[in-house]
This record gives sequence, structure tokens and C-alpha cells, in this order.
Amino acid sequence: YRRQNKEDNALARQEAEEAIALAPDNSVLYTLLAATYMMDLWLDSTKSQLISFAQATDSIKKAIALDDNNSDAYMVLSDIYLLKRQHQQAIAAAERAVRLNPNGADAYCQLAWILYNSGRRVEAIDLLMKAIQLNPFPPSYYLMSLGAAYISVGQYEKAIDALKKAIHIEPNNLFAHVILAAAYIKAGKEKEAHNEAAVALR
Repeated sequence: YRRQNKEDNALARQEAEEAIALAPDNSVLYTLLAATYMMDLWLDSTKSQLISFAQATDSIKKAIALDDNNSDAYMVLSDIYLLKRQHQQAIAAAERAVRLNPNGADAYCQLAWILYNSGRRVEAIDLLMKAIQLNPFPPSYYLMSLGAAYISVGQYEKAIDALKKAIHIEPNNLFAHVILAAAYIKAGKEKEAHNEAAVALR
């Protein structure tokens, strides 16, 4: 799931469904299942966005019903609110994820992502740096998010550096390649942007 591409997301869903068949009352598994449906929306890898969104919503409701203290479930819930453009509810859900897991790097990264998409870009950068401090060997999407945030405040070279690191960690992270192409465009590096766009299309 963390590799953020179509093939691995499909595999993550398959394994989540197989695990749920063995452990049908596991909140963590329903959270992962919901996350894969949300990733389908981001990747545009679903036949029906409405159905995938409904499946994500149903799965996360089940996860929270099974364990109301599941920090990861509130992270996914914040993404659901974000797609509905309910920014205050998205922020509240992400903040609850942090409260439930105050040392959780993923929770801080998610709150940063929600704030970034709510127009609070500088706060997002600060929270992403905190997430990386808590997890000094971060997954690719931390650095991808940091790169996007740096672009939004005009720090293009910092963005390029963060996005290159994201791709080094996970070469098939589609979003990192797309955002790096955007960073190159903003930095006036047209050749590099075309190269990254070609990778993303491939």
C-alpha cells in the first residue's frame, strides 16, 4: 500500500481481504481495506469512483466501530472528509489521530497533508519535519508530501531534493514523479520536467 501505485495497491487490498476472512473483527484490517479504496480514487484505478468511495466509507466506519481508539482509522477518515471538501472535519479527524498516537509519525504526516490541502502550507511543513524527526527513515510519501508543501511556498530546490529522496526510497511512487515534474517546471528546468512526466506516464 505504501508504494502508492496501482499494482501494489491491488495486492494490498487482496491481502487485506484474505486477512479479514481469518480475523473479521480486526479494526486494523478494515482500516487498511478502506485505505486501498481511497488510494484507488487518488490513482484513478477504479471503475466507479462512487462505489470505491462508498466502500472506503463503509470499511472505515466498521474499523472505528470495532476500535474507537484506532489512530490509523481516523487518518483514513480525514482523507474521506478531505475528498468531500469538508476541511474542518478532516482536520478534526487528523488531530484526533495525533491525540490517540502522540508519538506516531504517520499521524503527524497525515495531519500535515490535511493542513496542506486546507491551505495551511507553512504549518504542514513544520508537521512533516516533526514526522521525519519521529521516523528518521520515513516512507516515500512523507518526503513526497514535504516536496509538495515546499512547492506551495516557492522553495523549489528544497522540493526537488525531497522528491528525489522520495523516489530513491520508492522508485514506483507515481505521485512523487508527478510532483517532481511540477517542481522542475516551477524551477524552470523543462528538460528534467519532461523526463519525469515520461516516467509518470510509463
